[in-house]
Amino acid sequence: MYEITIDNAEVLKKLQSFIEDGLSEAVAVGMKSACEIIVSDAKERCPADDGQLRRSITSDVEITDTSVTGHAGTNVEYAPYVHNGTGIHAKHGDGRQTPWTYCDAKGNFHTTKGQKPRPFLEEAMENNKENILECFQEVV
Repeated sequence: MYEITIDNAEVLKKLQSFIEDGLSEAVAVGMKSACEIIVSDAKERCPADDGQLRRSITSDVEITDTSVTGHAGTNVEYAPYVHNGTGIHAKHGDGRQTPWTYCDAKGNFHTTKGQKPRPFLEEAMENNKENILECFQEVV
């Protein structure tokens, strides 16, 4: 009969060392990959007039002592209106409920009820859940 003994203390020590020294970095690698997937898909889904909104979609990863956070999005001022819609079409029903008139840059007047939502970021996340999970399965 053969006997195998494993020193639990040594395994736990090495596991604790990995958690303290390498886990955050490993998760950050997965998070960066996940964010890149979202950015790529969001850029494909994003409506483009002059391309400013599409070009502005970026991501970053923030590592603290207790967490790894990924951010994917845009800093373009009008992005929420494109993403969530406006007026009667606003995603959460919180848009203006009556038509309004505005003057464009050429001096022409237009009446509108709003713009339908184009949730390019949300759809990029939803449609890539499996791919995002794979980013972390490969790392940990």
